Amino acid sequence: IDGPTLRRIISDTCRDGVWPERYNKAIIPYSLLGHDTLYGSNPGNGMWNRSNPGLTDIDPAPYFDMVIVDEAHHIRHDNTQAYAAVKYLCDHAEAVIFLTATPLQTSDQDLYTLLNLLRPDMILDKETFAMMAKPNPYINQAVHAIRTQTENWADTAVAFLKKVEHTQWGRNVIVPNPIYQTIMAKLSQKELSREERVQIISDIECLHSFSGIINRTRRQDIQDFCLRRSHTIETAFTKDQRELHDELLQFEAEALSVLHDSKSILFMMGM
Repeated sequence: IDGPTLRRIISDTCRDGVWPERYNKAIIPYSLLGHDTLYGSNPGNGMWNRSNPGLTDIDPAPYFDMVIVDEAHHIRHDNTQAYAAVKYLCDHAEAVIFLTATPLQTSDQDLYTLLNLLRPDMILDKETFAMMAKPNPYINQAVHAIRTQTENWADTAVAFLKKVEHTQWGRNVIVPNPIYQTIMAKLSQKELSREERVQIISDIECLHSFSGIINRTRRQDIQDFCLRRSHTIETAFTKDQRELHDELLQFEAEALSVLHDSKSILFMMGM
């Protein structure tokens, strides 16, 4: 939906008390999630124009079965209008799903912001997040040792998992988990089959503090499910296309020569 449509939806919902059935399934771009969408628009005379209300003006608030936030890393900062608008939608939804290509490559602060919005009942505050996150680096290192089969990988994995026991979350939550005890027992065995090693990796990943709310899909897991197969198709320029192409390149070459007085024009053109 576009901006005028979203404004009309909000206005109709304020008037009728129910979200229009026609837009029960709607895709809202981030570009529309601004101040006016959330709080309404001001006509400039100091009075709020009730003909342009915002989401917060809807009473009772709308209810959504599911909110799917794609490219969720766009709301990793909690001081933006997009974050505020998404938070409003999440607060009035039965279920919420965040999708992003790189959820764990952001900083701890960014990850906290996302998880606190996704599961405020679990990630209560920064202190809770920090306590839960403390054992996760050791868990990741144990998985890495097993996955790469470094020398004495089983002993290395055990050593990292032992460090989990020295964290508050690890001591109180992870260590009492029967899965943890099973993992430690299996790693003490002299010989492990490939299938057993893969299962141990999966079990250790389940110990990750956020495994219940984060699902990571790796490239090796999907194999060729969404493999991109590119094919080059050659086609000849029309006369006008060729003329435009050649003149653009000539203009660019002359502009670079004037700007940089350099002998590396061909290199810059290639770049």
